[in-house]
Amino acid sequence: MRQSAVVGVLLCACMAGAETRLAGGQILNIRVSPAMAREPAVVTIVAMVEPDERNRVLEFKVESAGYETASRMQLDGLNARRMWETQLRDVPHGTYEVTATVIGAQGPRATASRVMVIMP
Repeated sequence: MRQSAVVGVLLCACMAGAETRLAGGQILNIRVSPAMAREPAVVTIVAMVEPDERNRVLEFKVESAGYETASRMQLDGLNARRMWETQLRDVPHGTYEVTATVIGAQGPRATASRVMVIMP
């Protein structure tokens, strides 16, 4: 499958799986900037998390065929801030799925995903 077809399929899948409740009850939303860049890229991921007593952890994952990284941030329930940001440096070329997940005591509460493409 050509890279443009893969990107299109991933975009559709990510948009279908992303939960949208911040504006009217949404739990999680993410923004990836830039969505397309040249390597070695510097990428910023911003997550907006609706404070909730059940929120315990915010997890970021960035995955492609040849690269993977993850990080976790502790959430303080209702007292947690809304905006969380992480930055990746020197990201090599590839098509990436960027996922943020809010995890509560009973497991995942919300997941949002985006696709980014880093060109050689």
